[in-house]
Amino acid sequence: GVCSSGAPAMAVAWRAGPGVAPVSYADIRTIADGIAVRIPIAQAVADLHDLVDDVLVVDDDSIVRAMRLVHEHAGLVVEPAGAAGVAAILSYPGMFAGASVATVLTGAGVTRQQIRDYLVPSADTDRQAARMHDHASAPSP
Repeated sequence: GVCSSGAPAMAVAWRAGPGVAPVSYADIRTIADGIAVRIPIAQAVADLHDLVDDVLVVDDDSIVRAMRLVHEHAGLVVEPAGAAGVAAILSYPGMFAGASVATVLTGAGVTRQQIRDYLVPSADTDRQAARMHDHASAPSP
């Protein structure tokens, strides 16, 4: 699993283990809204223990790098939370060297402002950001 360093509640809860009193973070700061967990659900933490080997923490700069990498090399517009898996691979290269790795990429939660801020930060980006947003938000066939 992957958490943002600005919202580490799930990683902290996972490390504490199932059955431990829930952690709570009143102040979370991350661009990755989709993984901005304040209070982990106990059953979700227990389920994670059965499914994942670790929960890695990445910072927002790594998430932006991952969004740009996916856009530049795969032509995909992904939301910050959807780039978290790639951010983990970039942040912990030794863990993944020589391994076959899969990660989910999602994009429906990306906003036009995020596209402007993170993917096309130049003076004349409104039309390009709108096109990218509309494409990312379109339903899959």
